[in-house]
Amino acid sequence: MSLVGINLLPGLDFSGIGKAGVYLFFVLSAFLLTWQALEADQRPSPSYWLGYGLRRLCRIYPLYLVAVFASFGLMQYAPGYAPNINTPSDIFQHLTLQAGEGIYWAIPVEFTYYLLLPLVTLVMVGCSRIHFTGPFIATGLAIYVAFLTWPPADMVANSIGLGPYLAMFLLGSLTAFLCSQSSGINVLTWRPRVIEIAGWLAVVIALLTVPTLARSLFDIEIANNTFHRAFIFYGIIWSVAVIAAFHGGTHFGKFFALPVCRFIGRVSFSVYLWHIVILQVVHQHVSVHPSLQFCLTIAATFAISYLSYRWIERPCIHWGHQVSRQWMLRLG
Repeated sequence: MSLVGINLLPGLDFSGIGKAGVYLFFVLSAFLLTWQALEADQRPSPSYWLGYGLRRLCRIYPLYLVAVFASFGLMQYAPGYAPNINTPSDIFQHLTLQAGEGIYWAIPVEFTYYLLLPLVTLVMVGCSRIHFTGPFIATGLAIYVAFLTWPPADMVANSIGLGPYLAMFLLGSLTAFLCSQSSGINVLTWRPRVIEIAGWLAVVIALLTVPTLARSLFDIEIANNTFHRAFIFYGIIWSVAVIAAFHGGTHFGKFFALPVCRFIGRVSFSVYLWHIVILQVVHQHVSVHPSLQFCLTIAATFAISYLSYRWIERPCIHWGHQVSRQWMLRLG
């Protein structure tokens, strides 16, 4: 495993593949949020979107706030750790989503799409009422405009702007539409065997983009960041994988419904925010064999992430859902 220049297991080098995991998060979050809106009502009310905004804020922001302050505190007592949050100004810029140091770059991107999602949902529903191809055409045009406006080749690494990544979010939302009752297609009614094969194939293709594996199989000149701008590519394969996982009639879907997979899904945001710090601490302060460092890093990451989920994320999520339901009842 190789992150922030640390390779705990030389024979297991996943350096350069982290972006693919973040891109999966983009597609999956767009899918889930769009699908929830469509299933709530084919035309969600203003009260729904008000509650949606509160739920999103409670889901992401509390733990993000804790992580940013933790990074700041760590830098005061042990300089050199990433992400580098050095000053109160850095804290302010991160909490107001104006900066994204290290792994925090994905948070402003995600929040920006949260603001855009109501419009995306309404456009897809409106276009579908004109013709069943309407959502496809609207999504295609939006992706085309995004690529003209924010060319991937010109993108700065870890950009916090939504534009370069918009294609993946839109494909996630389109996938949700195709799985909803609002769609005249509803891919969940397709043959499970076809869906399952497509899902496993998508995962295999994604694994082939691990740079060390790609160098071994295809081209020794492939760099760690070669696939980082393949937004449509990842948007498509992760959308296919999400459909297969969401389909209840496939072994692919049943595998990701296993308790261990559901647990990983629940704590995944905590894992994302804490794993870099834990990796650095273990590497610098625990003098054991690299294989034991690897095992300790995994164990500590999931243990701390569970506690983080249990005592920070879950109570805030519960409160957000409770208040949003009250708002919807009052506002009708």
